[in-house]
Amino acid sequence: YTGDPVLSGGDVVVSGSVKNPGTGIVGKVRLWVSLRDRNGQLTGFKLVDNLPAIAPGESVPFQASVEQNGRDFASVTTLYQTE
Repeated sequence: YTGDPVLSGGDVVVSGSVKNPGTGIVGKVRLWVSLRDRNGQLTGFKLVDNLPAIAPGESVPFQASVEQNGRDFASVTTLYQTE
């Protein structure tokens, strides 16, 4: 992700981009955005699964609004998967 997450009500809005470093087009991209507290405990997550196919070397933007559950988040992590 890029920039700082933004608090919006009880949600954390995370923006960024997903880049295809490979040599072929990737489709069915899934991105998980996770919030963790200072102890590393998961406090929220969001699956972004509406991203378009990504050509080699190209990037697509994403934005996810992640609901915080319980404690305040201290870090954001992302993980993506393609088919």
